[in-house]
Formats: sequence, structure tokens, C-alpha cells
Amino acid sequence: FYDSPWQECTEKKKLFEKHGFVHAKEAAKNSWKYFPEYMNEKREDIILRHMFPLNVKPPKYMESWIVTMSDKYVSLEVLKDIKHLHRYVGFNKKTQLLGSLKEALSYNSNAFMFYTGAPQNTARSQIEDGLTLEALSLMKENNINYENIIVHAPYIINLCNENNFSFSTEFLTEEINRCNTLGVKYMVFHPGSHVGLGKETGINSIIKGLNIVFQNVKSYNKVTILLETMAGKGTELGTTLDELKNIIDNVSDKEHIGVCLDTCHLNDSGIDLTKFDKYLDEFDKKIGIDKIGCIHINDSKNIISSHKDRHENFGFGTIGFDTLINIVYNKRLENIPKILETPYIDKKYPPYKYEIEMIRNKEFDNDLINKIIDKNK
Repeated sequence: FYDSPWQECTEKKKLFEKHGFVHAKEAAKNSWKYFPEYMNEKREDIILRHMFPLNVKPPKYMESWIVTMSDKYVSLEVLKDIKHLHRYVGFNKKTQLLGSLKEALSYNSNAFMFYTGAPQNTARSQIEDGLTLEALSLMKENNINYENIIVHAPYIINLCNENNFSFSTEFLTEEINRCNTLGVKYMVFHPGSHVGLGKETGINSIIKGLNIVFQNVKSYNKVTILLETMAGKGTELGTTLDELKNIIDNVSDKEHIGVCLDTCHLNDSGIDLTKFDKYLDEFDKKIGIDKIGCIHINDSKNIISSHKDRHENFGFGTIGFDTLINIVYNKRLENIPKILETPYIDKKYPPYKYEIEMIRNKEFDNDLINKIIDKNK
């Protein structure tokens, strides 16, 4: 019927505009002939779900429909060698997704991760569909696959804290809704800290909380929660494969749960990354490699098993360049987005453009930090 999902979105939007269908519900009531697959049922809710498959409630204006279909129409072209390399970027009220994308492009990234608001508080601006549309168009121009765009959940969510449990489930639900509105498919999530309640109680609370959240969004959710591997600092959970497996095995929505590996956290938790393939073998046996949704590629300031979680620039820490490069280019993970969360140089100069170039060249530059400082003088 259409040559491509992009054409489908564009042509259907033209139909709505031509016939004056401005509001979503009005469009649904008057669009039966444009959705022949639902001609016999004539149910408004089915049409709305077809038009706005990622939203709990359809946006007010028809332009938003294309945003919610974004997972279908972004070009899938990626760089030939390392396919999905990016860094964490900002997301502010004025520019939102468009600003995040432009920052990522300035680093020559072909993927990126962001928070939908400050990770330490609940202040959130309304998602502006116009900015999202501009970002999606620019992604298409730059051959960025929308499935390689990641959101990170706020740090203040802790499903293990029984005194704040309702807040955490409600705020996590809200964040998933924001991801659905943006059309982002993956959200990285710190499992939580048991704050003295014990590991078993903490893990059971995480499972309970995730099941509540999945139930809240069951009818429309397209977002997969990626449990991040943690360093074991304090009372953090999600430090071992067995803990992650326990959570995954007991959540109700297996389709929308996965894992985000973090190399700094793995090192600090006690994993010898020089034997990364052995770790992947164990991961595949217990959880399944297909559950890995993204990887945070960070060096560490600390020795193995330190349980500290302090990131270092790529190749300049205790993990080292060669070990990290082998992980980045591991054939079993070649289609997984790789995310840089390395620190600013002197706390003010972003290193990401230079680190990405070094990673693509597969050659360590021992003088990289000094070069970044000199270029920013």
C-alpha cells in the first residue's frame, strides 16, 4: 500500500490535514475509510491505538501522530564498522530531543542517551511534539537509527525503599509514559538499593514494583526497561547475574525487560573484563544475550572488586584501552548501542568527540587528555 513506513506516516498525515481532522478523537471518528483493516469493527479505541500506538492517551494534535510512529520510519543506515557509538547528552526544556540530538551530532555520535528531566528531582517539562518531529527528521538525514536512542531513568527512583515505594512506582510509570510519547524504546534503570532491608527483601520489592509499573502501562507500552549492572556500592542490588536473573524471571512482562551492561560497574563488582567472553557465556546461559539492550562503555578509576563506581576516561583507567576495545568490537554485541559515560576533562571539557574518534581508529592516544585541554584553551 505504501513504499515505506515514512511514506505511510506522511501520506496519512496529509489525509488528516486535507479533511480538517485536527483533534485526534475527531480524526478517529472520521477515518474509517483510511483504515480498511478496521472497517468492519468501527471502534474508535482501535483506531486510536492504531494511530497512537505508544501513548496512554492520544496527543491533542495530529502532528503528534507521526512522533508516536517514529519507531517505524527512521532510517536504519548505520556506520559500517562500529555501529552504535554515543555518549550521554543533555535534555533541556527549550530544545528537548532536538537539542540532545544536535549535541550528539557535534561529537560525531550515531546514537545517544539522555534523561527526560533532571535525574535528581521530579521537575519535568511537557514533551513538545514539534521539537520531537524536527529531531526525527534530522536523525533521518544523519542515518541515526531511532532504536539506538536510550533514556536513563531518574536516580531518585528506588523500588526497594518501602517508605517511598508508591512514589517510585508512580514516577517510573510517568517516565515510561514520557518515553512512549517520544517513541524511545529503551530505558536504563538502576535496580535499587535495599537500604538495610536485606537482599532478598530488596529484590522482592523490585519485582513487585516493576510488576505494578508494567500493569500500569500494559495496554500501550513499547518501552523496554534495561536493568543496569551495578558496582555493589553500599546496598546496591543488580550486582550479580543471579540477582538480575531473579528479577527478570519474576516480572510479569518478559517482553519489556532486559539488561544494560556497564563496564566500570562490572569491573568494580568483581568481573575480570580481560575474560569478557567467559562472562558473556555465563550471561547467555543464565539470562540470554538477546536480553542485552545497551552497554555503557566506561573505564574505571578503581581496581577490580572495589565496589566504588567511579568512571574514568576511555583507556585511562584500570580496565585499559585494549580490554575496552575488545568489548566494543565484540562480534556477539555488534548491534548493541555502546554508550560513553566518561567524565569531563578538568570537569569542564567534554571528551566524547575525541574518545569516539580514538575508538573508531582502534588506536590509543596516550596524550588525548592534554590535547583536549590545549584545544580548549
